[in-house]
Amino acid sequence: MGLYNSVAPLKIIALAPDANGNVLLAGTLPSEKINFEGMPTRSGVVAKWNIAQQRLVWTQPMSYATAVAVVGSSVYVVCRKGWGMNEPSHHTNMQVADTLITSLVSGEGSEVFVVKLEDRGASSHAVWVKQLSATGFTSLALNALAIRDHNLYLGGSFKGGKLKFDAIQLNDENARDLYSRYRYPSSYDGFVAKLVDEGATARFVWAQKIDGAQGDYGSMDEVTSLSVRDTSLYVAGTFTGQTLTLGHLVVDKPTSNAKWRGYPDESLGHTFVAKLTDQGAQSHFVWAQLVTGLNQPVALAVSGTSVYAVGRFQGEADFGHLHLRNDARQDSADLYLAKIKDEEAHGYFSWVRQVGARDRYRASALVAEGPAVYLAGCFPNPLWVAGPNPPMPAPVPSEAWLVKLSDDEHSSTYNWALKTDTTGFTAAHLLALRGTTLYVANENGFALLPLAGSKSGTPAGSPARRARRSKRLKSGQLISSP
Repeated sequence: MGLYNSVAPLKIIALAPDANGNVLLAGTLPSEKINFEGMPTRSGVVAKWNIAQQRLVWTQPMSYATAVAVVGSSVYVVCRKGWGMNEPSHHTNMQVADTLITSLVSGEGSEVFVVKLEDRGASSHAVWVKQLSATGFTSLALNALAIRDHNLYLGGSFKGGKLKFDAIQLNDENARDLYSRYRYPSSYDGFVAKLVDEGATARFVWAQKIDGAQGDYGSMDEVTSLSVRDTSLYVAGTFTGQTLTLGHLVVDKPTSNAKWRGYPDESLGHTFVAKLTDQGAQSHFVWAQLVTGLNQPVALAVSGTSVYAVGRFQGEADFGHLHLRNDARQDSADLYLAKIKDEEAHGYFSWVRQVGARDRYRASALVAEGPAVYLAGCFPNPLWVAGPNPPMPAPVPSEAWLVKLSDDEHSSTYNWALKTDTTGFTAAHLLALRGTTLYVANENGFALLPLAGSKSGTPAGSPARRARRSKRLKSGQLISSP
């Protein structure tokens, strides 16, 4: 069933199940609006879908929603003004749910907002709207959202000018004026901030900047993923340069064997995974682990004291004392799945697995529960999952879109993969786990995958039934039950 009867199918960008049999969806819809360059734009929407009744309960317009989370009757949405770079920067009106914002702090980059909606059952209402205020020639991106109770953690990057979180201000020391910034390498700083929902209002409590050493190639530092457990916030992102500064924690990048086409090491994009402790009114970074070599993080998940990271690498990559090598041609990339063990005051890489294929595959989302680790993406070709145990690669069927591995403490085991034919669900880019139900989504629809148990993580039902259920996920459909 199309979300809007086939008039304007939803492109799903974010998904969050609630505790009452509903799924909150954020995405975009085609629009008749034409921007100042004559290009069509898209309008955003947040929608509540009732699984038991298989119907749309309510929708709220949202100027380009990128993330959604739900706690009780509170629905939190991250959105920004405009569809992209073609949006006129002088345009200061924005539709946020049932509130029209007319007095924005306008900067050169896209304005970013956090919105709280109150779910009233058959309807919803905007309670507050919080803007990340950027001044100067600032470009701002909000890439990650994590939530614990009514504490929201935001992560992203900015460059140029100043970034304000209420009275808290982060400065880009490498900012340049309008004319010189186009003549020098770009420099981005990462950030992570805490926003507390206080009912009718919200306030920022603290913010931390993440900054790599500036070099001849500029610096590209950003937060891409967040995951939270109790008061521990795990932060993943990229950095360049020899030194990484996370708040008051300074980490020197070790000498690495990782190489890629002979490029200078400082020009390569490296990955960091760090632990930050939320102390209420303040925070501090505890430890950071680095992945060196040309690599890019994709997603982060935490289960107990185990932190899992999935990403892509080219050439060679070092994970502490562990080393991976991509023996394919130099312009191809392999996936990695790594585990970091959190031992309170420090962390270390426990194991890493290499996931390889010929080309055109990707990982998009990662969730973990107990020893079970679920990896969603698009694997159009036969792939293999290598690792120390078993020593031989484990075959994964072609056109797989969900892979499950088990954490064996110091190694991992490939368990199973779900696939379908070319007319069905061949890719997934969103995962959410509530109880023993796994929610899987792509741009065109979502499905529920009941698991036999939270520990085993085996899909419920026979293989034939699972195949039929997977095949039902076609373009423009919302599948709400197995």
